[in-house]
Amino acid sequence: MWRRFADVLSGPGAPGYTLAAGLLSAAFLSVPTDALAQPALEGLLDRECARLPAPGVGDAAQWVTTVQRSGARFLRLNLKSSYAAGSNASVVVRDSRGTERTWSSILTGRPSGVWTGIIEGDLAEIEVTGASPRDRLSIDCAYQHNLPRVLSVTDPNDIHLLYEFDNDPALIAAARAVAKIGFMTEKGPASCTGFLVSASLLVTNNHCINSTQRCDTAIVIFGYEQARDGTISAAEQADCLQFISVDANKFDVAVLRVSGAPGQRWGTLTFSTRAIGQEQVLVVEHPGGEPKSVSKKDCVVKTPAPIQAGRAGAEFGHLCDVMDGSSGSPILDHDYRVVGVHHLGFEKRGRWAAENRAVVPQVLSSVLQLLDPQ
Repeated sequence: MWRRFADVLSGPGAPGYTLAAGLLSAAFLSVPTDALAQPALEGLLDRECARLPAPGVGDAAQWVTTVQRSGARFLRLNLKSSYAAGSNASVVVRDSRGTERTWSSILTGRPSGVWTGIIEGDLAEIEVTGASPRDRLSIDCAYQHNLPRVLSVTDPNDIHLLYEFDNDPALIAAARAVAKIGFMTEKGPASCTGFLVSASLLVTNNHCINSTQRCDTAIVIFGYEQARDGTISAAEQADCLQFISVDANKFDVAVLRVSGAPGQRWGTLTFSTRAIGQEQVLVVEHPGGEPKSVSKKDCVVKTPAPIQAGRAGAEFGHLCDVMDGSSGSPILDHDYRVVGVHHLGFEKRGRWAAENRAVVPQVLSSVLQLLDPQ
């Protein structure tokens, strides 16, 4: 039996929420929406939540303020400066553990601001040093907040956390290349899933990252996983350096160039070159922006889409369990090669009323060779 529901409250602390027990166990409401092609909205956005210098500070060369959103699992700050010409001001952002990052000249000439990476916890301290009397800094605050979740699943929901597959080392190894992508929308912080295909190239859906402007706000998070003891880790963050559209209107696929060559540490996935049939597959995903998970049980291709001469990027239908935020997840065959990129949930009616959809990405193989011949 297929269903499409919104979780009334999701995330740690929500009533009935149990990550380890199939990811979600909560009350649900029916959501009569069209095909699910959306990132996971993870929180809220407060415009100009702080300003420096604060009123009454005067001309001091050092300003400090604190931003807190109680109970949030993470914050992101947009630093928007109006530094005077030749300003030597620097901005230091610290989390609750004292971890800090510094911005200086990068803020000059960026009227729309610079988004920080993920700041773990609900508190951040912002310090400006070396400021001149004419310098100003305004800050937008994005923060995690429990919001409704949308699922596109069969009963029961069989999305399980990655550690439950520890007895499959090949799957664990392949899953390393899958990452959460956090980015900003007009409504607040959102997320999708993506996967590495080379040292610096990552594939996701075009409806997740569809412009240079959105790429500028994006952070790619590797190793965001929950352990058996309930602890959650996020081992590495990388910046989105370049958005590369790949015939987006046909394929709903985008390629991102990311910083730091993470593929050298996290590994990469390769594309299958064969036509897919009605077969068992699996999805590695970050459903709802949560720690890395897998849909495997009853995860099969229902409606294959053979590659035709001169045509690639066709859709196929699958029965794997997904959520908002699973967009861009790789669908893997028994050899852990990519046979599809998940991009749509099932519709209310019509041909795809009981199937999720994935893009057949053979078109990417030649494109990626041109982008990164190594």
